[in-house]
Amino acid sequence: MKVKVLCRNPDDYLRETKHDIHKVPRNYSADQHPFQEAREYVRALNATKLERVFAKPFVASLDGHRDGVHRLAKHPLRLSTVISGSYDGEIRIWDLPSRKCLTTIPAHTGFVRGLCVDPESGTSLISVGDDCQIKQWRLPDPIGGNLDEPIHSIALKSQPHDVTHHWKKSQFATCGEGVDIWEHQRNSPIRTFDWGVDTVHTIRYNPIEPDILLAAASDRSLILYDSRGQSPLRKVTLKLRSNAVAWNPMEAYSFTVANEDYNLYTFDMRNLISPRNVHMDHTEAVMAVDYSPTGREFVTGSYDKSIRIFPCDRGHSREVYHTKRMQRVMTVMWSMDDKFVLSGSDEMNVRVWKGHASEKLGTLRPREERAMRYAEKLKEKFNEHPEVKRIVRHRHVPKHIYNAKKEHRTIRESQKRKEANRRAHSAPGTVPFVAERDKHVIGEDQDEDTVAPVGECCVPPLSPPVTESGAARRRPAGRGSHARRRPLNDGAVKRTDGRLDEGTAVALKSTAAATGWPAAPPAGRLATSGRTSASAAALCTPPPPPAFRSTRPDDRRRVDLVTRQGRSSVAAAAAIDSCRSVGAARPLSTDHRHSCSSSAAATPPLSLRRRRRRRRRPVCRHICRHCLALARSLTAAAAAAVLAGVRSVVAAANRTGGGPMKRGARAIGRVPSSRIVGRQWRGSGEIGCD
Repeated sequence: MKVKVLCRNPDDYLRETKHDIHKVPRNYSADQHPFQEAREYVRALNATKLERVFAKPFVASLDGHRDGVHRLAKHPLRLSTVISGSYDGEIRIWDLPSRKCLTTIPAHTGFVRGLCVDPESGTSLISVGDDCQIKQWRLPDPIGGNLDEPIHSIALKSQPHDVTHHWKKSQFATCGEGVDIWEHQRNSPIRTFDWGVDTVHTIRYNPIEPDILLAAASDRSLILYDSRGQSPLRKVTLKLRSNAVAWNPMEAYSFTVANEDYNLYTFDMRNLISPRNVHMDHTEAVMAVDYSPTGREFVTGSYDKSIRIFPCDRGHSREVYHTKRMQRVMTVMWSMDDKFVLSGSDEMNVRVWKGHASEKLGTLRPREERAMRYAEKLKEKFNEHPEVKRIVRHRHVPKHIYNAKKEHRTIRESQKRKEANRRAHSAPGTVPFVAERDKHVIGEDQDEDTVAPVGECCVPPLSPPVTESGAARRRPAGRGSHARRRPLNDGAVKRTDGRLDEGTAVALKSTAAATGWPAAPPAGRLATSGRTSASAAALCTPPPPPAFRSTRPDDRRRVDLVTRQGRSSVAAAAAIDSCRSVGAARPLSTDHRHSCSSSAAATPPLSLRRRRRRRRRPVCRHICRHCLALARSLTAAAAAAVLAGVRSVVAAANRTGGGPMKRGARAIGRVPSSRIVGRQWRGSGEIGCD
């Protein structure tokens, strides 16, 4: 009988100590395990399902307030301390592990509008309320005892709406009718900012660049301030008002805004004209936003009675929290350890939620930690598979949210379909495609100097300056009577050289007085975005008396003909320019082709007329649409004065040059002023504007 004995070395399969993992002989070659991919997919699917099964985000409710919770604040040095303020002016300090209220402070009469804690020392609390008071409270360690009396109080003339503390200095900022910078133990602000807005209702200091402030105002604008400067920096205006702002604690230039249009917008403060991302999932106005300490996610609270958690780089939320009793969420906050989310709502409760709905609280065993890490890697590997993605995204929401989302989806699809139809049935380029992130920003202002103060007007003079065309820029400066200045670097409007005779200047002044336009605009600030102070000052400088300003080749040809025949080029040019100034409220299009000003030019030689006879344009027998639009806005008396001024210009030109202006003078003389207002000018003359 043969006996075969198997012999193996115990060192190949036995552990040296009981703390080591078991040695499992395994060949990790993919050829040896053809079903490994399928097994991992099933494990990822099961891990995703179990995550949704055990997703129980609600942790606790902190009861005690007698009115709705309006503000929350976290202690920068203690993870377990949370401060809340309510509609009845009461402030409560909570201990999260024991879920008990440590102390109650009757702080204000009316709403508690803002709360903040000194980040450096953590020993003082600052609050503002509807009673126009700023109060500073002591925060001992441990918190307890009687804190009814503030250590410092400041009475204000107007109601403050929010307060935020500097991250490195003993300064804090309040907002209301303006933005005020305060120091501890001082009764007056050290600096005040104002950009002409009615109310600034929220403000936050940048945690990385601590001197930068961000505020949201009632005129739908977001304003950037530097507490070291004397004026605001930049302002961007959205279509609807913003309710809350929050800085990313890991990116100095990134912040997120909660808006009334149900969306949130993440901006880069270096480029405010377009948001980096638009976050859409809420069905009503978003009231609060706060970042996690990692800077990768933020939590929001809305009027739709829900709380959502958004990744910074995604447009949709990864979690939505709601309960049957929770009403409109007015404030949210992320804890300093990135574990919990707190919310305050109208039904007088402060609720504590998990930052990750399926995360197990408490201490985990090593085997549990390994299993969780393995499951996370599996879900990350198969997160693009349709079934896994469907399970991850699926959420049960209340009926009113479900119906509202369905309605909003239908509205968006209808708008996109309408825009696509308009683009398909229009000329190419007339209906451009506008990205979603560009639809919600109206414009940006760079500096306070670009905003016109109340009462100042910078209307251009009667004969408006015309920007140089490309052909005019290529012509050498100094040629003839219409030499031009060098173009400004910032794209401001240019002026021309030349002088008028005395009669023409008097006529133009009388026309300017009749229309109500100033002969020289007041030196001030222009209400135009995108121009610097230098260009604004250049525009407000009184120009020389109007000369020939047209850059059209036809007009230059007419003046050259007048000059060659010995007539006064300045007078003829002034006549053309003054006629055009009546309707020069807006620039002319390039395809506006008629011969309204042909009467100001001299009659060409007979041979030239014969050559041009076949291709001559039809003569315009009525006043052009630009003059008509302005004339309809004038009264009969003003129209008569304008007409008298133009007649004087023509008469002055006839006196200086004779001949060429007579046909236009006869046409103007036959038209009464009453026919200009509200009617087309159908006289036999050919004078008008281009």
